[in-house]
Amino acid sequence: MLKYLIATLLFLGNMAHSEANDNIRTVKEYYKAFNKKDYWKLGMLVSDRIVIVEMESKVVDSKDSFLSVVKWGEVLRSKNIIKSITQEGGKVVVIEKQKSDRIKFIYGKEVIARSSYTVESGQIVKIEVELLDFDRERLKDRNGPFMHWVKMNYPSKMQAMRKVDREGAVSFKEAMKLYRKRKPE
Repeated sequence: MLKYLIATLLFLGNMAHSEANDNIRTVKEYYKAFNKKDYWKLGMLVSDRIVIVEMESKVVDSKDSFLSVVKWGEVLRSKNIIKSITQEGGKVVVIEKQKSDRIKFIYGKEVIARSSYTVESGQIVKIEVELLDFDRERLKDRNGPFMHWVKMNYPSKMQAMRKVDREGAVSFKEAMKLYRKRKPE
């Protein structure tokens, strides 16, 4: 009887270890697909009810809104690079370097984030993002004047820039270019 109990415990332990490895593999595949902007693969890896929470704000609540964010990121040349990946308490935790034209413009450097992935049945259902080196003052100092300038000089771009989709990203990129070329005040 004791042999069967030990064998069962070992089997269950191996299953849990295997599931953790599968979840880490899923998240690694997600990063590859995200950086390549492989919409088909991303559609397979994320749940229809995917939720993304960044800095305590829900930014995505469906696969459609998720794919819009990816399209937005494609225009702004976003890329996320895994620095470390672990399994913690049922979640896959990634320390990542985030880079994009927008991040470089606003922060002047890449951003380090801690992203926690919840994976169910081989699909990502939730991503929680915490920016580790987020500097609210730096954001305010760099983004505030830019947004004010766009509002005063190109108000029609302002509305489009707020959309987190391809159109919004194109408007944001055009506004960045115009802002860089502006005459000093």
